[in-house]
Amino acid sequence: MRIALLALFLAACGGAGVDSAQDDDIQGGKKDTGHPAVGLVWMSGGGFCTGTLIAPQVVLTAAHCVTDNVASFYTGTGKASSDLTQPVGLTPHAVDRQAAYPAYKGGTCPNETGDVGLVHLAQPLTGVTPLKLASAPPAAGTTCTAVGFGDHAGTYGQKRSATEKVERSDGATIRVDRGTGIADHGDSGGPLLCGSVISGATSCHDDTPHLVEFYARVDAFRPWIQQVVGSWGR
Repeated sequence: MRIALLALFLAACGGAGVDSAQDDDIQGGKKDTGHPAVGLVWMSGGGFCTGTLIAPQVVLTAAHCVTDNVASFYTGTGKASSDLTQPVGLTPHAVDRQAAYPAYKGGTCPNETGDVGLVHLAQPLTGVTPLKLASAPPAAGTTCTAVGFGDHAGTYGQKRSATEKVERSDGATIRVDRGTGIADHGDSGGPLLCGSVISGATSCHDDTPHLVEFYARVDAFRPWIQQVVGSWGR
């Protein structure tokens, strides 16, 4: 979920919208120095989400991450900080447009209304290969990888990854169980990578202890994503 640094439980990863009873970071897992297409989505008012480059100028994230104004998309591995007032050890890329799936409404978990959003970069991002979107949901039992910049043991802003196991999919979401870790605060919008494609965007969880995560099912919203990317020209 997105993270609001002054009020962790007001939003799922960055600003003021509420999407679940619990906010979501990758707890467990390990520091990730790969996945260059995965970056940190920084809000103008502070706070952040995670996102993935899917075209030279377009980043996929969660709809609840674009309810506030997005200022920049940061790439790199980052440096863990207990007081993240600005991303550390990351390269900023200015944002000039953003969009949420039109039918999206917050306040429920799992969210069946399309928790997917897009961010447009002011300039194409060179030297990083965009990732492809899945064309079908992952099969139950598939082991996938979660990547994000969320809270880990009270620190933020460093890219981490962990395995998660697909339990099931429905028309709009994918439910996963904890593997080597689980997505949590600040990982909202970050990818569920099944093989080489993005199968989901981190959305929410509502369990305590936190062992399950819900993702927006990317293939279900792929026509809208492609339409917006096409209208933006990149």
